Amino acid sequence: MSIAASPPKDPRLAEYGRAGARRRWAGHPPAKVVRLDALTEPQRALVLALIEAKRVENEMAAAETQDLATAEGEGTVDAQPAD
Repeated sequence: MSIAASPPKDPRLAEYGRAGARRRWAGHPPAKVVRLDALTEPQRALVLALIEAKRVENEMAAAETQDLATAEGEGTVDAQPAD
């Protein structure tokens, strides 16, 4: 039984494959985490203000969605005219 020889590999393509495998299996560097207690007082105040602004924006959007759903149900018209 003879084993069929495969054509020689292109060294450039083989290196690309090894580089891709290294990236895939080495993992990504961890995401940077910034702790609030590591910030200066002005930076901390700014971050907290941004968080509060986003919270208020989300609450307003939720209230607006609820108001629209309520308004759609209130605008019904009777099919029969009043005498």
